[in-house]
Amino acid sequence: MVDTRDVIIDAAQHLLFKQGYSGTSLNEVMKATDLSKGAFFHHFKSKEELAYAVLEHWADGDDELVKTFVERAQTLADNPLQEATLLIKMFEEWLASLDKPLDGCLFASFTYESARFAPQMHDYIRDRLKIWMGLFEGTFERLVAAYKPVSDHVTAQSLTEMMATTFEGGVLLSRALDDPTFLSRQFAALRHNLQLMFDQN
Repeated sequence: MVDTRDVIIDAAQHLLFKQGYSGTSLNEVMKATDLSKGAFFHHFKSKEELAYAVLEHWADGDDELVKTFVERAQTLADNPLQEATLLIKMFEEWLASLDKPLDGCLFASFTYESARFAPQMHDYIRDRLKIWMGLFEGTFERLVAAYKPVSDHVTAQSLTEMMATTFEGGVLLSRALDDPTFLSRQFAALRHNLQLMFDQN
């Protein structure tokens, strides 16, 4: 049985990626779902409440993907360096399999439109980003604990921030350049750079 709430969230997510928060009206969401106002407001009291639900749904899916990659890398690897490079390689291969750039990042989109939201939205985005980054920070913590990097500036935190920045910035640039291979190439470069940072020769 189809869950009406999920139908609304899916339709709203598509519109939010395409048009942004300001450019998406509740009438458009209702038209896309063929629902009445009464049916919509039974599930969501406002457009902002819907935006929170969409963001949570999207972020949960993103977290599950990262968890899957992290767990697979840890299971398959023989050592922490191999684990970290495998993790990045999994992102690289997943991104290379896409035939078009990712739709975007709702964290970034909603941050750009932060003036449209109550301050709590910024807090929620910050907290979810920390959770997302924390999912792969453990991989880098194990790496730094096992191997000495070529520079003291290379820490688990800096590697985590580098990976997050590569992903977030790459999403924007891949869309702006209309290049579905851009983000995969950046992860390949990140993987090679990581190996140089922990050169064992």
